[in-house]
Amino acid sequence: MEITKATTMGQMLDYDLGIVDVLVKAGMHCVGCPSSIHESLKEACQVHGLDVDRVLYTNLSIGKIGGLKDGTNQPVVLY
Repeated sequence: MEITKATTMGQMLDYDLGIVDVLVKAGMHCVGCPSSIHESLKEACQVHGLDVDRVLYTNLSIGKIGGLKDGTNQPVVLY
């Protein structure tokens, strides 16, 4: 899976629920809110006053999330 600024919160959660802990630690406490699943990562970061680039490249990096894998056992690709 490619996680980009346009990836919705719902898409990320459908991919791997482990992302919840990473997002909460980054300051995004809306992850459980039903309306947040339709927001892009960029929109969610704007709402919370977070730098989307920092969240994407620092907090959602493969090292930080312990090597997320998809069904094909390939690492997540972040753009």
